[in-house]
Amino acid sequence: MKKLLIISNLLTLSLWLYTSCNRDMTAIQGKNCDWFCYNYSNQPLDAGIIGYDKARSLATDYQNSVSNDATCIWFDLEAVKKYIWQVENSICKTNCPKKPRLGLRMYYGRYNTSNAPQGAYVKKHTLFMVPTFDNAQNHHVDFNPFSASPNCDLNSMSIVNVVKQNPKAKIMIFDATSSSQSGSSSGSMAQNMGCLDPPGCPEGRAF
Repeated sequence: MKKLLIISNLLTLSLWLYTSCNRDMTAIQGKNCDWFCYNYSNQPLDAGIIGYDKARSLATDYQNSVSNDATCIWFDLEAVKKYIWQVENSICKTNCPKKPRLGLRMYYGRYNTSNAPQGAYVKKHTLFMVPTFDNAQNHHVDFNPFSASPNCDLNSMSIVNVVKQNPKAKIMIFDATSSSQSGSSSGSMAQNMGCLDPPGCPEGRAF
């Protein structure tokens, strides 16, 4: 009897974990947006994986083509996960009949004297990330999670339309600047959770 009870409890726990981590997003639209627990154990990550030699070649070719410029950016994994959670959470609140295809667009940028966090960053290249949704025409539209629409009006969330309505609107852009610059910048909700190298964080690099 005791063994049966243990097995029953284990089955109950397994079922709970399965339902809580594998429910389709469409089932919880507009009901519970405070979790995103995906189990990708049955979805091997194959696409985009490259070997060391190719990575080394790509990094070396780039480093040889620039002078006195940044060659990598480090991101805190928790900061990236929080950012992705905010993106998915905002879409959940739109009450769309099904979850749209989401993505991240990475823009290349370059600091100047007016926007660099420190003097050492001036003229250094950088990256910043913007979330996107597929608008059904296979167009990946940059959008602002802070402007979530309750009626699944994703186009109203596009950054172009948001800024058109309010040029000073806070836009949730993930910005790679200095790890010493925590929190949000004054001009937007760009999360300064990265570290550009050079000028900083050279330790531990493989390339």
